[in-house]
Amino acid sequence: MTVSQNSALTGGGINLFRSDVNLINSNFWNNSPEEVSFNSTDTPNSIIIDYSNIEGGQDSIITNDNGTVTWGDGNIDVDPVFVDATDGNYHLLATSQLINGGHPDSMDSDGSRADIGAYPYLNSYSGPTWYITESGNDTTATGASDDPFRSIQSGINFSSDDDSVTAAAGTYVENINFRGRNIRVAGADRETTIIDGDSSGSVVIFSSGEDSSTLLINFTIQNGSATNGGGIYCSANSSPTLSDLIILNNLAGSGGGMMIYNFSNPLIKNVIFEGNSVTSNGSALFCWARSSPTIRNCIFEGNAADGAVIYSEDKSDPTFINVTITGNTVDNYNSTYTTAVYASGGSAEDSMKVRFLNSVIFNEGTAQIKATGDYNRIDISYSNVLHGQDSIVINDNATITWGDGNIDVDPRFVDEENDNYHLLASSQLINGGHPDSLDSDGSRADIGAYPYLNSYSGPTWYITESGNDTTATGASDDPFRSIQTGINFSSDADSITVGRRDLCREYTIPRPEH
Repeated sequence: MTVSQNSALTGGGINLFRSDVNLINSNFWNNSPEEVSFNSTDTPNSIIIDYSNIEGGQDSIITNDNGTVTWGDGNIDVDPVFVDATDGNYHLLATSQLINGGHPDSMDSDGSRADIGAYPYLNSYSGPTWYITESGNDTTATGASDDPFRSIQSGINFSSDDDSVTAAAGTYVENINFRGRNIRVAGADRETTIIDGDSSGSVVIFSSGEDSSTLLINFTIQNGSATNGGGIYCSANSSPTLSDLIILNNLAGSGGGMMIYNFSNPLIKNVIFEGNSVTSNGSALFCWARSSPTIRNCIFEGNAADGAVIYSEDKSDPTFINVTITGNTVDNYNSTYTTAVYASGGSAEDSMKVRFLNSVIFNEGTAQIKATGDYNRIDISYSNVLHGQDSIVINDNATITWGDGNIDVDPRFVDEENDNYHLLASSQLINGGHPDSLDSDGSRADIGAYPYLNSYSGPTWYITESGNDTTATGASDDPFRSIQTGINFSSDADSITVGRRDLCREYTIPRPEH
């Protein structure tokens, strides 16, 4: 049933008088003055609502203290996205989250789970791959390769667990909700496939317990605006995998780039957090309420806040491995929260730990880390921290474990002014990570998000004035420019050969451990 655009003195959608009503798979939207109301006198009323869309949710129901509301499973409060309500067309667009939102045991005539509302979107295609292009449509399309949808949300709506949603290069102006689907949503490339939130809420929402098999990959997530989590909002025990993303120019009260909340533990890898801002804390990332993400090979740069760039509190234990934090703007330097990373504990029940491994924390003009609370701990090892341990501010008996292998050196990025945070071969971050961690070339891990991968492994490293420290391998036919570069890549008993190959001098230099 769909009830929409009606008006009355009371209960524009439905008014109960001496009534007991069950609503299931029903849609009440844009009725005036309210969707559901009870008569205030005479026999009490009751209503049971399941798998229905009620504008304003349960709080919008006016009972006048004359009856009971049983708010069952599967109810939502979202724009139904009709084809054309103005002209009385209450069929659903494929982007509607009412699609496949009915009771799990009820079916539409196409054999799929029932939609909410009077008119289901019937589909002859059943996946498992759903195709999205800028030239597709959300009115009649099936989502097959030869009849693609226009919106990513459409693919999500029709998908089932283990399905894939594939978006071609283009810009998709929408705000998407995974709706509990454990699926793969993939763009063509993160530079060319864009989800633009149009300042209309979080760009991407995970709030229905999505697990680690859920994958969002190869997108730019931009222009979100929300109270929490402008780019991505991950909550309610949701732990997706987020990979190869650019989270760009989003705004929120807290968690401009991303908010992770309420027992959520996503894996975040190969993600750039750039240009995000907040009015409070966590311009790039906010971890809250027993949420413990793992963040790997990520860049945090160009984000702006009055408080912290990364903020963690309330029993959250984030782990940062091979991340680079640099070039972020932090105002109000003397503010309690003004820092690159802020961690807040407080009591035994509120205990938490933030861990950094193989990471660069090099944010000019601010403390690098602040921690407060008796049961709050910061663990840092094999990382490059601007001004070293002295840049960490500890309050209220919080503790820091300053582990092995930490350094304070210029990271020597290729071109920081143009956001190229790859390492020059002369960087002492090369092979400076934990001895048991490896880069993909099989060598000891570098510190930072982007390792300098090398196909050559010595034992003789060649240095000439005509060599280079940007792409060279150090082999005889591809020499480095700097002696330090040879030292960085060498192992004990290796040789470094400096000068013209016909007039060279050879040095055997044991490379010290960090």
